[in-house]
Amino acid sequence: MPSEQDVEDVLGLVTDLTPQSLPGPAAQKALLSLQTIVASDNVIGIGGAFKVRDRRRLAKLTLTFYVKHKSPLPKVADPERIPLWVPSALSPLSAIATDVVALGELRPHAAGVEMASVRPGRSISRLDSDPGTLGAIVRLGESIGVLSNSHILALSGRGRVGDGILYPGAQDGGRVPASLIATLASYLPFVTGGAFVNSADCAVARVLPAVAGKIVPTIVGVGRPIGTAKPQRGMEVVKLGRTTGLTKGTILDTNFRFSMKYPKIGDVGFRDQVLCTPYSQSGDSGSLVLDAKTKAAVGLHFAGSAKGSVFCPIQAVLENLAVTLVT
Repeated sequence: MPSEQDVEDVLGLVTDLTPQSLPGPAAQKALLSLQTIVASDNVIGIGGAFKVRDRRRLAKLTLTFYVKHKSPLPKVADPERIPLWVPSALSPLSAIATDVVALGELRPHAAGVEMASVRPGRSISRLDSDPGTLGAIVRLGESIGVLSNSHILALSGRGRVGDGILYPGAQDGGRVPASLIATLASYLPFVTGGAFVNSADCAVARVLPAVAGKIVPTIVGVGRPIGTAKPQRGMEVVKLGRTTGLTKGTILDTNFRFSMKYPKIGDVGFRDQVLCTPYSQSGDSGSLVLDAKTKAAVGLHFAGSAKGSVFCPIQAVLENLAVTLVT
C-alpha cells in the first residue's frame, strides 16, 4: 500500500517538474500524459486522498483527480482519460491507484447586524467589495488585528495598505464612519498564471485604537481557539461563517493542488491546500476552521463548490503574515 510520501512524491512530479527533466523516455511520456490530463478543462485539481466507494472511505491512499463533472468513459478523449494506476515509470517502488472525484467548479467564497462587540464569525468587508467573514483575532507586533482572506480585505492584492475595513460589511449594513474598525495592514501577494505555487489566501487589518475595547476573540458556539494544529485526513472540523453560521465538515485531502480564477486577477494556482466535505457558501470566506474535537485552529477557509470546501493550512497563514493567533 502506498505511503503518504509516495503520493506526495508523484504530486511533486506532476505539478513541479517538466517531462524533459526526467531520465528516460518512459518516465517523460508518463509525466506528459498526467500533466495533459491535469491541464484539461474538466480537471480542476489534483491531490492525495483516501479512495471513496459507495460513499464509504476506504483505507487506500490514492492520487486523486478532482473534476467539474464525471463523464462516461467513451465520451472522454483518449489524452484526457485518467488511468486506473499511476504509471510505474513514475512510481517504480509502489503501485499507486488513482481516484476521480466530481467536485464542481470552485469559486472564492466572498459574499449581520452590527453588534456592540467585534468578534470572529461575523460579516466584514472593505468599503468597495463583497462581504466575507472575520476569521480570528491576531497580534501583529504590538497591535491587534483581524484576520481574513486577501480577496476579502485586499481585493486579491489590488488593495492598498491603509484601506478601510467595515464590520459588518457594506452589504450587511456597515457604514462609514460608524462601522470602520480597521485598516489593511498586510496580505500575501498572489503569483498568477495558474502554477501550483501559492500557499494561502490571507490578509490582516490593524484594529483602530478606538475599537480595541470592543474586540472579543471568542467564537460563538466554539469558544476561543486553544492554539493551532496540523490538519489531518479524516479530522472533523468546525467553522463559524457570515452566511452559513456554525457548520462542520470532514477533511478529505491535505495535498489539494488546484487553480482557481479570481475576478480581475486571473488564474491563481495553489499547492497543498485542504479539501473537505462541503461546509460553506459564498460569504463564508475568511472563517477560521478548527478541529471540532480539540478546538485547535487548523486553517482559514477561502473557497468552495457545491461538493466541497477548501481552506488554507493555518501555519502557512500565520507565518506569511507574521502574526500570532489570540487564544
